[in-house]
Amino acid sequence: MNKKVIWAGIAVVVVLVLGWFVWNGIQNGTLGTTNSTATTTPEVTPGTTGGTTGNGVAVTKKNSDVASIAASISGASTFASLFSQTGVKSTITGAGPYTIFVPTDGSISQLPAGTISNLNAAGKKRLVQYHIVKGRALDIGIVESGTVTSLSGDVLNFSVSDIDETARVNSAFIVSAYQGTNGMVYLIDTALLPPVPATSNN
Repeated sequence: MNKKVIWAGIAVVVVLVLGWFVWNGIQNGTLGTTNSTATTTPEVTPGTTGGTTGNGVAVTKKNSDVASIAASISGASTFASLFSQTGVKSTITGAGPYTIFVPTDGSISQLPAGTISNLNAAGKKRLVQYHIVKGRALDIGIVESGTVTSLSGDVLNFSVSDIDETARVNSAFIVSAYQGTNGMVYLIDTALLPPVPATSNN
């Protein structure tokens, strides 16, 4: 057989094999990617560790109740002080469940001067209660856009991005997450301010 014919046959086989690999890579979505990861995140279920929130933040399981966790998070001492001083911490007991959103010290420092210091005792208590949901251990990884009533009786607004499915509570993003024995605690990057009560014109 002519050597040119043999080499032509080998070339055709090589092209076909390479073509199959390219086609297979396109079908599986692996062609041209490295270290690809799934776009979905696992749900956090009671009794598990290693889950993530909707924006990929790892959930740390703690053998403590949510009140203790919220009072001891590093970088959130301002909220911890208000949590205790207002007496709200002592009311977060029992099986719950509860969800507590704890703003970082940095986020509270960004509030306009006097936002908290000018509040009376009832106002400070309402502020702290606005960061707490009673009766639900919210999983930010699967929460949908909508509203939830906080412990203060005011509404928290949840919005989920259509782009990456990350969730916000009001305008706050999750920094870190903790699963306690009676609920969830989330460290957030923005302090939550309850809505200003409507004033009467009478």
